[in-house]
Amino acid sequence: MGGENPGAASVAGLLEQLAVVRGRGEAADGRVVVELDGTGKLVSLAIEPKAMRLGSQALVEAVMNAHEAARTEARAKAQDSAAPVESAVMPEVKDTLDHLSSDLDKTLQQLVTMTTDAFAKLPRKD
Repeated sequence: MGGENPGAASVAGLLEQLAVVRGRGEAADGRVVVELDGTGKLVSLAIEPKAMRLGSQALVEAVMNAHEAARTEARAKAQDSAAPVESAVMPEVKDTLDHLSSDLDKTLQQLVTMTTDAFAKLPRKD
C-alpha cells in the first residue's frame, strides 16, 4: 500500500475540486459581475462602463451584492463537491478519535492510580 493515507488523498482531491467550482453573482442589472472559486478566491470582477454612472457608494454596494451572490452560489456548489469526500474521510476521523479517546482513558486511569498510590505512601498526621 505504500503508506498512503486515503483521507489525505481525498482532501487533496477536494481542494482540486474546489479550485474549479465557480460561483457567479450579478448586481446593478448585470453591470457588475463577480466570480469566485470554491475556496472563495476572486476569479474575476467585471464592471461595465455604464456602472460607473451609479456613483461611488452605489457601485461599492453593487460589487458587495454581486460578491455575496457569488459567495452563496460557490458555497452551495462547494458543499455538493465536499459531500463524497466527507463521507469517505469521516469514518477514518471517527476511528482516529475513538483510538485517541481510548488512549486518553488509559492514560487518565494510570494517572489516577499513580496519584492514589503516591498519596497512600505519604506519612499520615494523626
